[in-house]
Amino acid sequence: MRKRTSVTRILSLIVFSLLMLSFSAFADDDVKVAADPVRIGVGARTLGMGKMGLALADDCNAIFLNPAGLGYLEDWQIMSMTGQFISEINYLQFGGAYRTDFGTFGLGYVGASIGADFPTPLLVSFEGEYRVIASSTEGQSFAYNDAVFLLTYGTRLRDLVDWGWAQNLAVGANVRVFTLGLSGTDIHGGTGSGFDMDIGLLYQPLPWLNTGITGQNILPADMGGKITWATGQEEIIPALWKLGVSATPIGEIGPYQLGGHELIVGLDADLAPEQYNVPALMHLGVEWWPIQYVALRTGVDQDYVGTGGGALETTNNFTAGVGLLYSGFRFDYAYHQYNDIPENDTHYFSLSYNIWKEKPEAPPESFIKISQPADKTISYANKITVMGQVVEDDVGSVIVNGVAVEVTPSGAFALEVPLAPGKNSLNISAFAEGGRKLQTEKVRVLKLLSFRDVPSTYWARDVIEEIATIGIVTGYPNGTFRPDGPITRAEVTTLLVRALGQELPTVTEDVFVDLPASHWAAKYVKEGVEKKLVLGYPDGTFRPSNNINKAEGVVLMARFGELEEPDKVLEAPFPDLPGRHWAAPLVTAAKQAGFLKYLEGRDFEPKAPLTRAEAVEILSKTKFAKGKISDLMDFETGY
Repeated sequence: MRKRTSVTRILSLIVFSLLMLSFSAFADDDVKVAADPVRIGVGARTLGMGKMGLALADDCNAIFLNPAGLGYLEDWQIMSMTGQFISEINYLQFGGAYRTDFGTFGLGYVGASIGADFPTPLLVSFEGEYRVIASSTEGQSFAYNDAVFLLTYGTRLRDLVDWGWAQNLAVGANVRVFTLGLSGTDIHGGTGSGFDMDIGLLYQPLPWLNTGITGQNILPADMGGKITWATGQEEIIPALWKLGVSATPIGEIGPYQLGGHELIVGLDADLAPEQYNVPALMHLGVEWWPIQYVALRTGVDQDYVGTGGGALETTNNFTAGVGLLYSGFRFDYAYHQYNDIPENDTHYFSLSYNIWKEKPEAPPESFIKISQPADKTISYANKITVMGQVVEDDVGSVIVNGVAVEVTPSGAFALEVPLAPGKNSLNISAFAEGGRKLQTEKVRVLKLLSFRDVPSTYWARDVIEEIATIGIVTGYPNGTFRPDGPITRAEVTTLLVRALGQELPTVTEDVFVDLPASHWAAKYVKEGVEKKLVLGYPDGTFRPSNNINKAEGVVLMARFGELEEPDKVLEAPFPDLPGRHWAAPLVTAAKQAGFLKYLEGRDFEPKAPLTRAEAVEILSKTKFAKGKISDLMDFETGY
């Protein structure tokens, strides 16, 4: 493609090339090569993604990309596209597909046309010399059109045969009918026609991964795969083999979920085995649906250009586009660069109908029913089994958190799903055979951590499980918590600092003389000292392995909870803790704040070791921990 210096020049070049091709075709018996308008007429959605879409093939654009893709449609669709290639060649495209019990049939049309008027060149004598000048009174008109009609069929093999390996394989074929016309002054026999054939395969190894292959114009010339002009001259349409892969890593059918987002990526490759000088081309595209109604697209569409002497080289063309989907209508716009020439930049527009992300009229619970687990389930297991039943024949597949579930002939399905500590969202979706989502059920499951030495009757069981699930406290490697065991100064400091949920750097220097940097609690103690939650002893030690008593432990918890120390203690907070005790002010504040409800009617025992269960119980009453526990147990948010 050459750079345009003016509209007249490009028109002259194009029409001149067409005329030369026509005249040479009429002058000898050599077989010429014809152009294929479907090379560009693939829809604005596809063009916006770098002309990637062979393996995607999830709408009626499959007619022009891969006829096997029609097998995944579950309903009829129609589409159209218009654009002016390099601002001169008019492109028009139509397509429609209709699903039947015997497969899906499609009909497509792609047409390209151009016309121009030129003054007639005259040969005149001027002072003994002959010169060519343009006539001011006489002119010549030229027009060229190239169109192809496609009759398409596609189906999934599982609709035809009961072969296990063929359940996710679709096949399809096109019959192409070409018509060409070249008209103008002194042009005779400028009409041509012919036909050819495409075949395609589409394989879905995973619900979110598609692979495909298409052979376009594969019919040999001696079997009719050619164009014949009215003069008897014949032109072949070279075969083109295309390989493609597309994936939906983020979305309802993908392995990852990100709110309502959907991300599609893909890569196609073009191979022309019959044209040794034509390089292989790549088409890379991305489509992102941030919401159900808007798609953003971009891609790289490789093409080839001449370098002189008949050689060709590849060039990368940037593409971009946007799609708007509403009430079954999808409007697509594509911007396409051609060979880094701004004058050649082209805009394409498509309009499609009966394309849905999710049909609003589909009633809830009309396609699948979930028998277990119930919504808002609390579980202690590492895995949970999702069980349900397909209740409508429209369902082609069931996906649970991106994993395909095997559906029995009776419609039952079951899948074991791993659970992570905390909140788990199980998204169970039913999809039609074409990939359209019919229904999604979300089941919320809260997995709590448990310990084998904390029975269901233990007084602090709930807070131990909740604090452990949040990640503030951990058990021992053997699966125990040792709730009645003492807690050391290092352990209680770590407990409080972990509750803040901050990432701490590794300590490189000793924190205390008896707490080297290599100690497992060094970074937590260092942070606790800096935040004035804990203090060392006057002799420069911390004594990390010493068990902390109740008086010391409650004072630490009161400081962590940012409780204010009363000016005076008018009465003893507990019978065995007089008001003159050094810890009485903050123990009084902790009691008034509700930290010590578990001690109601009991002695305080200030010198008794603080147990691990007591430390967790007191911590759970602080404002900070109460907020974390409330968020954990709230089934309405965070799933």
